Amino acid sequence: MIELMKIILILLLSQISLAKTQRMEFPIDKKDQMGEMLFKTGKLDSNRHFSVDFKKVINKPIDSVLAALRSAEQRCNNSYKTSRKYSDHNYPCKFHSKNVVEAVKHAIVIPGYSKDDFVQTKFIKKRGDQIVHELYLIKKKMVEGKKQYTLWTETLDDETTKKLTGKDLKLQTAIKVSNSEFILREVSPTSTEVVFMYEMATDHWLVNKKIVAGKVFSDLNESILALFSKVEEQANSL
Repeated sequence: MIELMKIILILLLSQISLAKTQRMEFPIDKKDQMGEMLFKTGKLDSNRHFSVDFKKVINKPIDSVLAALRSAEQRCNNSYKTSRKYSDHNYPCKFHSKNVVEAVKHAIVIPGYSKDDFVQTKFIKKRGDQIVHELYLIKKKMVEGKKQYTLWTETLDDETTKKLTGKDLKLQTAIKVSNSEFILREVSPTSTEVVFMYEMATDHWLVNKKIVAGKVFSDLNESILALFSKVEEQANSL
């Protein structure tokens, strides 16, 4: 049972899900604080919702941080290279990500999106292949003479993915919806504040109970800290 729950959580966390760019609303029945991270959960209809809020200063230029966040294809596991479906088997993963087989970007083929927006398909291997499609939306502006960027991601269903990319890509996941938002604020030419939000909803029976919320919070905390560590490492080379 514990191992099966870990598998489901890895699948859910991997999705750190057309765009509404607004937060989910749900009644809160449990919350917790771990360091700088605030966690909330609650049940709405048959779905359990989880949300995370986090803030961190990364001592890298804002453009390097954004480039790292957009470059998930560099974060994968070379030992799975022969399992790749849409990318070169010889592509060297620059930054190790334990369960990721590959992350593939697709151009958006319909009007109404900027050249910076794209769809990403991520393949995750954990007791079988898991497939997730995510829309990436990027907005840039100047605030009081300094750069501010917003990166919004959300999971897509098969129909929307095909509409946006023209490709017939099949979703395979236990999660119903997930969103994340990164607000990047230029502190100085070599420092960036990142305000991060992640939320998801699932009706999977293993993570649908309030009693397991503490375990989900703990695993979210570990996963998000690992993501920020990798992004900071990546930003060094961009």
